[in-house]
Amino acid sequence: MKDLCRVSGRCSFIEVGFNSGVAYALMRGVRYAVVNYSPDWLLFLDDDTVVLDGAVRRALGFYEGLPRPVRDRVGLIKLGSENGNCRTYEILYLAFSGTLIKSGIALKTCCRTNFFLDQAHDLYTKVRELGHLTLKINCKLIGHKLEKFQYLHHQGS
Repeated sequence: MKDLCRVSGRCSFIEVGFNSGVAYALMRGVRYAVVNYSPDWLLFLDDDTVVLDGAVRRALGFYEGLPRPVRDRVGLIKLGSENGNCRTYEILYLAFSGTLIKSGIALKTCCRTNFFLDQAHDLYTKVRELGHLTLKINCKLIGHKLEKFQYLHHQGS
């Protein structure tokens, strides 16, 4: 990630310095982004998530195409990772990676630092408790780069 930031020049890399868990790291990132950049939306990613070309623009296009009363209630949008019909569905929860969330809502809901690992179930619930919709776009907008591990079998003589 640090190399990606260096190459793009359009991001900041914040090193936490200890194994804090994802919730703490997300909370730090949300606060930093809102204070320093004032974005409308934030995109939560894992280090193995690959965002396909134009995915965020496409997702926001789907969002803009929603009827105004629905659009006004949307709090977050999960980017799909499988080929699908490219329709938008309401969801209860999914993993946080690939989630677009309105920055003001992220400040109110992210993240319970006592949840060391994936706190997405809690995040999605908190967004809905504030009266917002949690949606998923059923399109391939993100992928995941899986590291390949080679296991060698060594037989003794």
